[in-house]
Amino acid sequence: MAAKHRGKKSRVPKTSIAKLTNKRLNKLAKQGKLKKSLGKKRLVDLLKYRTNKPVNDRDGSPEDIPVEEADYDYFSRPGRDFSFLSELDPSKKKKTTKRKRENDKSSNVERMYEKQLKTAGTDKNVEVKSLLPFKSKEKGIIHRTIEIQQSKEEEDPAVDVEEAPAKPFSAVEEVVEEELRKKDAKRQIKLLASSLLQNPQEHVSDLKSLLSYVGNSDAELPVNVRKCAIVALTDVFRDVIPGYRIRTLTDAERKQSMKKVKKEVFAFEETLVNYYRQFLELMKFLTTGKKQRGKKREESDAKMKKQIIMPVNKGLQLLCIGSLCSLLVTHPHFNFRTEIISIVLRFITSSNEELSDTVCEAVKQLFRGDKSGEVSLEVVRLIGRIIKVKMFKVKPKVLDTFLSIGIKQVEKPEDKEKSQKLTKEEKMKKFSKRERKRQKAMEHLEKELREAAAEEDVKHKLKVNTQVINSVFLTYFRILKLARHSNLLESVLEGLAKFAHLINVSFFDDLFAVMTELVLSGDLSNRCSLNCVQTASTLLMGQGEALNIDPVRFYNHLYKVLLQLHVGNSTKDLQIALNCLDVLVDKRRRHVSEQRTLAFLKRIATVSLQMSSDGALALLGVIRKIIIECPKSEVLLSSDTIGCGVFLPDLDEPDYCNACNTSLFELHLLRKSYHPVVRNSAKILLHGPSKQ
Repeated sequence: MAAKHRGKKSRVPKTSIAKLTNKRLNKLAKQGKLKKSLGKKRLVDLLKYRTNKPVNDRDGSPEDIPVEEADYDYFSRPGRDFSFLSELDPSKKKKTTKRKRENDKSSNVERMYEKQLKTAGTDKNVEVKSLLPFKSKEKGIIHRTIEIQQSKEEEDPAVDVEEAPAKPFSAVEEVVEEELRKKDAKRQIKLLASSLLQNPQEHVSDLKSLLSYVGNSDAELPVNVRKCAIVALTDVFRDVIPGYRIRTLTDAERKQSMKKVKKEVFAFEETLVNYYRQFLELMKFLTTGKKQRGKKREESDAKMKKQIIMPVNKGLQLLCIGSLCSLLVTHPHFNFRTEIISIVLRFITSSNEELSDTVCEAVKQLFRGDKSGEVSLEVVRLIGRIIKVKMFKVKPKVLDTFLSIGIKQVEKPEDKEKSQKLTKEEKMKKFSKRERKRQKAMEHLEKELREAAAEEDVKHKLKVNTQVINSVFLTYFRILKLARHSNLLESVLEGLAKFAHLINVSFFDDLFAVMTELVLSGDLSNRCSLNCVQTASTLLMGQGEALNIDPVRFYNHLYKVLLQLHVGNSTKDLQIALNCLDVLVDKRRRHVSEQRTLAFLKRIATVSLQMSSDGALALLGVIRKIIIECPKSEVLLSSDTIGCGVFLPDLDEPDYCNACNTSLFELHLLRKSYHPVVRNSAKILLHGPSKQ
């Protein structure tokens, strides 16, 4: 059955593949589905398939099927050129596998070209130069190279050939290029700083770019650019830093859910503190030239002492210290306050006067603006430690910074005893259960009211002020005990004179003994003597009135020192003398005898003749005040009074100089002064101030 079927099928007239293809293409063209005409490549494939396909695929015969006449008629139509078919080799069978990339010459042209360039000139001693390639019909693309012939001078290594040097930049061109680089960097710094000041929360990452200018290790970076970046960062931090201390969030707080705005604020604060810490580290590195490598305290001392040392630029160092001082004065409450204080106070004893003055002025401003007293306490303790370590070999201006402390009230001992809390057993004995409950509720209510009003606790402030004053007096007393003959004695006495009203009563006896010893020694300068007298007088006016102390030695010393005042002295000496006269002669007039009062009036009038117009007016005012307070002293305005004895102006004891036997003839001389106000004041005193 199968053989018969095959026999019938073989008698069917055969149709060429080209004709079938034409029919299919015509049908598709009529339907409008034919998109493009059949190309030559497709025709070649069809002919290859037609001529090379074995017969056994169709009827099992091994012979090739010849091309029919219809095919020749089709391909012999006019306008058809199939000369390219002559290159086909019908003996070769079509490969069913895909052609690999290595057999494709068109895709490997570049790779072959590169390979030939690499292989050309493999000899290291020969230099090869590649030429333009050309194409031939037989060999395809041919690459050409040429060897560079070296001169005899180059081949001979013994002969040195000087190469033509590159044209160097002139000095003017180098300066111009450097100036352009500076201007570009400064402009970039200005843009970053302005963007931070406009919206710090959005552009907080720009701080990293500004810090890169400060901490750049490039030696070619101009110092002026670093200075500009430091100034910009200082201004930015002064404006951006909030008015509170930023606290680091705990792990539990980070895990809590919070609003998006709150998260952004916390992220901004954390980033700001991080960059602020990096800025302070750079300032420390630029000021001291040292940067600690080790961070863990567990490391050995040898590792901790490893430091990076670099030469310090004095101008840059001064700018860094000024920047830190500005940040400390503007935001003393912010983070890393202790670190800034330790860096700045390191230079308070510097040999550089400008650097030391900058730090001292910053400390004075810090003392004046400190309201809580906590910053002042840190600074005072550190200054006292520095003076002790330096063995009191510091400049007086370091100790003069204490005079800017504006503390006027401290915690008294009796208040301290009252403020002490009772124990639980004492409360049980003293109060009933209802009273204890009510007292506890009142304490809680007062605490909440203070927190709501955002006011400082008065008791806490007094406690801190007391600690500050105790630290100051500790430094003063240490100097009086161990370095009495140092150059710091004048500053110590001036400080004691200012804060004497805050000294505890228990120190009065010892302090009076020290002041008396200094006065009697005779080694003090005029100002130191006046400060000793002022300290004693201040002690007597406060809590020392209840003490049984005779200040006659201080009266005698003041009477003696007044005669040394003249126009060549500083006005500060006159101010101290006026303060002493106000306390010892005017405010303590009930404890002063008439002879002593008259003697001081005569001495003041004598001193007014050797002072300038300002000093003379101040002393005439003191005379007028004493005469008004003590009417009996008007006897010195008249020359008709009769007394016993002779006035002894050279005697240093006012009680025995017989001042009642003289008159204030100095006022008649002051009537002829060149200054009109002095003349008018002298006339008023001569006519009697009590009558005016």
